Amino acid sequence: MKIRIIYALFIVMGMVACEETPPFIDYSKPIILLNDTTYVVTTIPASEDKRVLVEDLSGVRCVNCPDANATAKAISAKNPGRVVVLTLFPSSLKIYTTPYEGEDTLVNEDAENIMTQIMQTPTGLPSGAVDRKKFSGEASITMSEKKWEKYVNDQVLLKSKANLTLGVVGEEAKRKITANVKVVFTEAFSTPVYLTLMIVEDDIESRQLTRSGEVDTYKHHHVLRKCVTPYNGLQLAASVEKGRVFEKGFEIDIPEKYNFKKCSIVALINQNDPDNKEVIQAIETKQ
Repeated sequence: MKIRIIYALFIVMGMVACEETPPFIDYSKPIILLNDTTYVVTTIPASEDKRVLVEDLSGVRCVNCPDANATAKAISAKNPGRVVVLTLFPSSLKIYTTPYEGEDTLVNEDAENIMTQIMQTPTGLPSGAVDRKKFSGEASITMSEKKWEKYVNDQVLLKSKANLTLGVVGEEAKRKITANVKVVFTEAFSTPVYLTLMIVEDDIESRQLTRSGEVDTYKHHHVLRKCVTPYNGLQLAASVEKGRVFEKGFEIDIPEKYNFKKCSIVALINQNDPDNKEVIQAIETKQ
């Protein structure tokens, strides 16, 4: 995906409630930034409700995967506006994810990296994770879809430690989406924090193995197409204090193969320590 980079540092002067410091910029991977600023507010806003990320590892040759996707959709429907669903098609589980001849390739490197580097490669599908968190009593982040609802119900009771907003504007003629992210930390973090931005496409029609043993036409939902940032996030800072604000703007080119009208943007504020990959806050915004 072609990405043009424009760095602009907006210095806010004369604001009594704000203290400006230069933004952290990660040069490990080129990222479009239409704006890039950070500052501290002295009046800390109330923490918003936690929005929960459910990641569904799926495959077109996995007979039970449509049921898992239905489970994720049902959980989301029970918690309006509080659950973000991502369907991931990793490349290495070929017995489950190899596309049928002539069909759209839903597998991608970012999904593979999330599975292998953040979760734990499961022995079979379907499988997935809730907020990339290793819950007490679980062997790993990755778990059966039968456990998703229990942990989602626990997570939605929480308040977020970072307030996250995401505004998007689509220009179909140019096949571009402008995404503006703002995060306000309502709690301090002594470890690095990251921003992950993703392109997600809904209602992708492709053949799917079903319980009947037949390969039928099926609509795949919430499919991760590509990460705009690195798959594990763009580091915002090595640590943050309460009231630290980051604002970043991205211009995103949408490939021709994607249905522009069905594309949305997902943003995560996440951690990326060896023993802690947890998602602090998540949001999905449609055009």
